[in-house]
Amino acid sequence: MNPNLPQTIKVTKNGSSPFYGESVSSVVDISTHSDNVEGNKGSFGVNMINADFYGKIKTSAKSNIEFSGRRSYTDVFETPTYKSYFNRIFQNTIVTDLANNQIVNFINNEKFYFYDFTLQFHQKINKKSDLFIDGISISNHFDLTQSKLENGTTVDRNSNLGQKTMGGSILFKTQWNEKNSTELSTYTSYYSIVSEYESIQNSQIFNQENSILDLGFRLKNSHQLTKKLVLNNGYQFNEIGITNFDQINSPFFSREIKDVLRTHVLIAELQYQSENTKLITNLGARGSYVEEFKKIIFEPRLQSNYAINSFLNIELLAEMKSQTSAQVIDLQQDFLGVEKRRWILSNNEDVPIIRSNQVSLGLNYKKNNWLITLESFYKKVNGISTRSQGFQNQLEFLKLNGDYSILGNEFLIQKQFNKITAWLSYTNSKSNYTFNDFSTTSFPNNFEINHNIGMALIYDYKKLKMALGSHWFTGKPNTEPMSNVPVTNNQGIPEVSYNLPNSSNLDNYFQMNFSSSYSFSFLKNTKILFGVSIQNLLDTKNNINQYYRVNQNAVTIEQVNIFSLQRSLNAFARINF
Repeated sequence: MNPNLPQTIKVTKNGSSPFYGESVSSVVDISTHSDNVEGNKGSFGVNMINADFYGKIKTSAKSNIEFSGRRSYTDVFETPTYKSYFNRIFQNTIVTDLANNQIVNFINNEKFYFYDFTLQFHQKINKKSDLFIDGISISNHFDLTQSKLENGTTVDRNSNLGQKTMGGSILFKTQWNEKNSTELSTYTSYYSIVSEYESIQNSQIFNQENSILDLGFRLKNSHQLTKKLVLNNGYQFNEIGITNFDQINSPFFSREIKDVLRTHVLIAELQYQSENTKLITNLGARGSYVEEFKKIIFEPRLQSNYAINSFLNIELLAEMKSQTSAQVIDLQQDFLGVEKRRWILSNNEDVPIIRSNQVSLGLNYKKNNWLITLESFYKKVNGISTRSQGFQNQLEFLKLNGDYSILGNEFLIQKQFNKITAWLSYTNSKSNYTFNDFSTTSFPNNFEINHNIGMALIYDYKKLKMALGSHWFTGKPNTEPMSNVPVTNNQGIPEVSYNLPNSSNLDNYFQMNFSSSYSFSFLKNTKILFGVSIQNLLDTKNNINQYYRVNQNAVTIEQVNIFSLQRSLNAFARINF
C-alpha cells in the first residue's frame, strides 16, 4: 500500500478480536477511513525509486473523494538505490563451485516497474451514518535475461513475471442509538501472477500461473448491554477460489488445478470493563463452517488486562486461529528466488487446515515517561507443510505435514527525554519443527532466532526529525552438506548429501540504520518536506541465507550465499498543500 496515504494502523500479536479470521499469524489492521468529511488537500512526492501523488477533494458538504498513485521510474532510469535493491535480490546468482573454489558469474539484464492506484468515496449520509466505497489496483512487471559462461560457451535465458492485484469494497455503518450500532460491508479482490522461467542450468522452460478470486460479506452489530458490558456479534461469508497452472517443456508436463471453498462464520464477543476500570476483558469466539468439508471450526479468543495500580498492569492473551489457504514453494530456483511462492487451498486431507494455539502473559510499567514491558509467550501451529516452510535441504522436495512450536520471552524498555526518545528490546525464543514421517522427527525451525536485540534513538524538535537504530540477532539455522562433492542416488542422479537438518547456524546479523527529515512552510497552507535515509549505515555484510545445489552440467556442488542489503542511500522530497 502507498505509505503516503493518511491511515491508522493497529497491530495485534495475540488475543485478537474474533472478527478477524483466516490467519494463524498476527493482525495488522490498516484503515484509511476517517469519521469526518475533510476539506481539499493534496501532495506530490518523489524518492529514488518512484514518484507519487495524493489528493482529497470535497465534492459536497457531506462527501469527498480521496485518491492516490505511485509509479516507479526504474525501467527508464536506474538510481544507486534501485541498484542496491537489485543486487540484494540477485546477488545469489554469484555461485561458488566448492570442488574447484571458483566463481561462476551470472550476468543479469533486467527491466522492472510497478504502479498502484487507490480511490475512495466517502458519503456522510447523516450525523450517524457513513458510506465508504474503496478501490485499489497494484501491478508489477519484470523482464529478466540471464547469461553465463560455461565451458567457453555463453548461455542465455529469458524470463518474465507479471503480477496484478485488484480489490474493491463497500462499507455502510450507522449508530442506531446510544446503545446500538451496525457495520455492513461487502468486498472482492483478485490476484494473479503469470510467469515464464527459462532455467540457466538447462534448457527447461517452466510456465506458472496462480490466481485468486476472493469475495465476501460481513455484518457486525454492537450492543451496550450495561455500563460495564458490550456485546458484539456478527456474521461473515467468504468464497475463495484459487487456480494453479503449471507447464514444463522438457519433459513435457501440464496441469491446471482449481479449488473453491465457501465458509460461513458466526461471531460473538463480550467486552467487560469494571466500574473502577482496573479490569478490562474481551472474551469472544468465532465459529466457522466450511461447506466443502462439512467441518465446524471453533476459535475462542481472550484479552484481559488488570491494573495493579496506576502505573503497573498485567495482561493475559490467548487465542485459537485457523486458515484454509497457504503459500507453498514448488521449486526454490524459480527466478533464482525472485518470486517462488504460490497460493493453494486446503483439501482437508494431504493439505490440512492450519490451526494455531497461543497464549502469553505480560507485565507493563508506565510512569514518568518510562515504559517497560515483559512478556512470556507460547505458540503451536499444526497442519503446516514442508512445502510452505522454504526448505532448501533434504526436505525441499518432500511433501510432509507436521507442526512447530515456539516458546520465548520479550522485553522492552523505553524512555522519553524531552525531545529525545530511546528504546531497547530483547527477545529470546526456541522454536522446533515436528515431522513424524521424517527420519529426524524434531529439529530447529527454519526461522528460529534464539536472541534478538533492537535499539533506537529518536530526536524530534520542531521541523527536524532524526532517528538512529540498530538490529542484532543470532544467525538462522542452516543445513550443511556432508561432503563438497555430490553423491549418486539409486537413479544414477547426482545429489547433495546433507547433515542433520538445521544442525548448524549462520553467522550473527548486525545492521545500523539512519533517517532524517526537515520540513518548512512555503506560502499559505503549503509545506515542503525533505528527507534522507541510509540503510546498513556501516555497510555490514550479513549472510542471511545459504543453500546448496548440484550443477548438473559440471556435476559439482554449488554453494549459494544470500547477503542482506548493502549500504543504501535514499532521499525524498514532498510538497503538501
